[in-house]
Amino acid sequence: MKGSASDPSDAALSLFATSQRLGVQPTQKLFHALLIILAYNGRKTETLNVLSLMKEKSHDKRATVTAYGLAVRACCIACDGPAGEVVLKEMLESTQHKSVLTLDAFHTLMTFYVRTQPDRERALAVYDTMVAAGVRPNHQTYEFLLLAYGSIGDKPDFESMEDVWRKLVDDENVAVRTSHWVALVHSYGFVGRDLERARNAFDSFITYSGDVPPNALLYDTILRSCRVAEREDLFDEYVSKMGGSGVVVAASFKNTLIKAYATWGRLDAARDVFESIPDPPTTSSDASTPSPKKELQGHAHYRAISNWDAMIQSEVEAGEVDFLERMKRRIDAAELGSSSPRRKGVDGA
Repeated sequence: MKGSASDPSDAALSLFATSQRLGVQPTQKLFHALLIILAYNGRKTETLNVLSLMKEKSHDKRATVTAYGLAVRACCIACDGPAGEVVLKEMLESTQHKSVLTLDAFHTLMTFYVRTQPDRERALAVYDTMVAAGVRPNHQTYEFLLLAYGSIGDKPDFESMEDVWRKLVDDENVAVRTSHWVALVHSYGFVGRDLERARNAFDSFITYSGDVPPNALLYDTILRSCRVAEREDLFDEYVSKMGGSGVVVAASFKNTLIKAYATWGRLDAARDVFESIPDPPTTSSDASTPSPKKELQGHAHYRAISNWDAMIQSEVEAGEVDFLERMKRRIDAAELGSSSPRRKGVDGA
C-alpha cells in the first residue's frame, strides 16, 4: 500500500533504515514508535515486516503484545480481517504470561467485524478467543456484543442480545453506559424496525439514569428509528423533548432532522435546520487573530460537508433546481475550497 502525501510512513521507514546502517540497536520503544506510524496508516505489509524484524532482534525471538496489537490494527485498517486473526493467533501462542494480554488486539478485530465488515460469527469467535485467553471484558466489549447480535445479519438475534444485556447489568466490574442504550435502541428501532421496543429501551435509560438526560447520540438514534418507522408524530415529539432537555447537538446529528423533514415534504423545516448551523470561522492573515484550527479543535458544531450533502440531496429529491442554483452561488461566494461539498456519493439513511 503506497503512502499518501500525508502519510509519514516512508519517512519513518527511511529514518529507521538509517539507524540500522549506523549500527543502532533497536529498542522496544523504537519498534513501537515505527509500528504506530505504519499501523495507523494501514501499511500492513511493512508493519508485518517490522514485526518479524522485532522478533528476529529480540533476545527471546518474541515481539511484545503491544507490537502484535499494532499489527492487528494495520491488518484491519487495510481491510484484511483474516490476516489480523492470524496475527492474533500468533500473539497468543507466543505470549508466555497471559496476564500481560490486553483488550486492544481483540477489540480491534471485534470493531472490524462489527462495524467495518460486519460478520457476527467472526466477531463472536474473536470474543470467545478473548475469554479463553482469560481477558476480562470491559464496557466496549459489551457494546460490541450487543451490536453483533442486534445489528448484524438479515435477522437480529434479540434474545441473545438481551442475554448480553443481563450479563452486563450483573457484571460488577463494568458500569452500564449510555453507549449500551444506544446499541439497544439502534438494534431494536433502526435495524429491527421495532419502534415500540426501541422506545421502551429509550425510556428505560431515563428511569435508570435519574437526573442524567439522554445525550445527543441517544436522541439521534431514537429519531432515526422514528424516521424509518415513518412515525412523524413521534419524531416531532422527541425533537421537542431534545430541545427542552438542553442537550447540545453536534452538526452531524442535525442531518437526521434535515433528511426526515425533507422526506415528509417539510422542506422549509429542513432548510431552517440547515441555516441554524453556523459556518466555521474564516481564516485570517492577521497574526493577532486566533487560528480557526485551534478554535475548531474538538468542536463539532459548525456546518460541515455532511450538512451540505444532506441539504443538497433533499433539494435534488424535491426538484428544487432554483434553490440549488442559489446554494451553488453561495458555496462559490464563500470560497469553501477543499471543504466544499464535492461529493462522490450521498450519505445513507
